[in-house]
Amino acid sequence: MTGRRQQAGRADHGKYAGAFLLPTPNPHMNMTENWEVIYATPLPHRAELVKALLLEHEIAAVVINKQSSSYPTYGLGQSEVHVPTQDAILAKVILENEATFS
Repeated sequence: MTGRRQQAGRADHGKYAGAFLLPTPNPHMNMTENWEVIYATPLPHRAELVKALLLEHEIAAVVINKQSSSYPTYGLGQSEVHVPTQDAILAKVILENEATFS
């Protein structure tokens, strides 16, 4: 009985017990209906920086890479940052006030 409780406890907390976890996107959500593009760039590293900034503010963000994998060259495609529609306005304000790229 004790072993079973311990296993259930481990399953509930997983290997990240005690870690600060951000809300993760639901994989069953329709990305075209419930998510909005708030940033697009031909530079994938900038999209990742924007995603990291939004995650710091506890806004779920996903980078969608639309660049060609056959010819990985800058300028041939976009990397887009998507956020849930209900967080889009706040995410845009955060980007305007806190993101600077030179």
